[in-house]
Amino acid sequence: MTNIVGQLFKSLDPWPGFQITSFKIQVSPVDGRKTLILDLRPVEGSMPICSRCRHEAPLVHSYVSRRIKECSLLGYFVELNVTFRRVDCLHCKGHPMEAVEWLAPFKRYTERLREHVEHRTLEETVAYAAQETNLSWDTVKEIDKARLRRLYEHFHWDNSRRLAVDEFAIHRGHRYATVVYSIDTKKVLWLDRGRSRATLRKFFNLLTPEQKAGIRAVAMDQNSAFDLEVKEERAPGTSCTSALKISRRRSIQNWRSFQAN
Repeated sequence: MTNIVGQLFKSLDPWPGFQITSFKIQVSPVDGRKTLILDLRPVEGSMPICSRCRHEAPLVHSYVSRRIKECSLLGYFVELNVTFRRVDCLHCKGHPMEAVEWLAPFKRYTERLREHVEHRTLEETVAYAAQETNLSWDTVKEIDKARLRRLYEHFHWDNSRRLAVDEFAIHRGHRYATVVYSIDTKKVLWLDRGRSRATLRKFFNLLTPEQKAGIRAVAMDQNSAFDLEVKEERAPGTSCTSALKISRRRSIQNWRSFQAN
């Protein structure tokens, strides 16, 4: 049976450049969770690659063992006890770790697990994803932040004609952030820390005069700073209405309809 399992992992090759030397199953005395621990070593005869300069490094300086988290398998949490080679690179004259394609530098979880966490955080909370993957809450939050930063780091204008501007609290102690939302596409376009005119001015500075001219309406609350900035930046003919005014108008219309009927 052990040979069959070994052949299966060898054919799948989930961790290129490394082979399984032994394994064990660990049961938590607290909650009874089962963890499959696999011992991995570099494949015999494989050439290590320097993670700093990406050149071949035939000289091995030392060996280092690291515990790496992996995706769950058949209801078992999986942890890898990996032996890495610290190389003596002749090109960059350093002693960095060897490059591993399935593991990001300085991370204690595989790229496969990172992609799984990113997918789970789209559908569930950070706390539940941490419980499901056996990672800490801080680690899952770090992965989710990196995903958001990668997707929304660069500003993209989608030619929206109607915008909504609002502020929200991000920490205790009256610290706020400003968000610009597209009413047309139902997507967040931009956000930044602060709630002053200077904060909203950063958004308008990203737009060209032609893009500003395409904006036809901006909805916001009764923040005078936003109102003044929008009036200064907007093109002629752009309406600027607060949500309270819209609600008041609808209430008056409903009351008049009730009186008429």
